[in-house]
Amino acid sequence: MNFIQRIDFLIKKNGITRNALSKEIDGLNHNSFYAWENRGTIPSGDIFSKIADYFGVSTDWLITGKETSPNEKKLPQDEINLDELEFALFGEVRELSDEDKQELLKNARRMRELIELRKKQNS
Repeated sequence: MNFIQRIDFLIKKNGITRNALSKEIDGLNHNSFYAWENRGTIPSGDIFSKIADYFGVSTDWLITGKETSPNEKKLPQDEINLDELEFALFGEVRELSDEDKQELLKNARRMRELIELRKKQNS
């Protein structure tokens, strides 16, 4: 996951929009997101820190997806190491009912068990 994907993850997780975030943080606007997404840039230090503070994450996590400083705020471990599949599923499950989410989780655990069983049988 790159910087803009982590920002979008946090935006979705908090149920806001890019516009709403722009209104909360001085100096942030629609062009900022465009630059991050299409030019691969990151914000200036001041805006960068404001974004981290707003979401309660470290600047390390915003850049790398990992915590490198014990003094920084931390996300739960399962959110720090989101891979592409987990990130894709995050967006997909937001609109499911709680019951459907539980069913999806149950099926995912079954699939993981089957994969592990197959690995053991092949080794």
